[in-house]
Amino acid sequence: MTQATTSPPPDDRDAAFAEEEAKLAEVVRAMRQDIQGIKDRSPVTAAHQEAADRTQKSLDEIGGNLKDALAQPYFGRMDYLPVEAPSPVHVQNREQLEQKRIYVGATFVDGQEVYSWTGPVARRW
Repeated sequence: MTQATTSPPPDDRDAAFAEEEAKLAEVVRAMRQDIQGIKDRSPVTAAHQEAADRTQKSLDEIGGNLKDALAQPYFGRMDYLPVEAPSPVHVQNREQLEQKRIYVGATFVDGQEVYSWTGPVARRW
């Protein structure tokens, strides 16, 4: 008697692991670039000192959040699979029918499909 397995074949697991390693490296690189970009823009200047101070405080917070999350940029992944729409009327956007992979972490990482666990997109997590 054979037992059913839910694990992908070893070659598929290796490929999936390599893909996830590459994604992690890409996200960390993007985070480091964002942190450096924030440093390069500091100190913030503006016509009104209060506006400059608020902007600087916001950038410092974002940079701090990114630095804190570098060791673990995300802790989960959600895969949205394609669905068949009952009719074209039900589809607002073609992307609704396509597969999408998002990552959930402690903070948002711009351009990397990594969203904060506190954001609306992560509610299903």
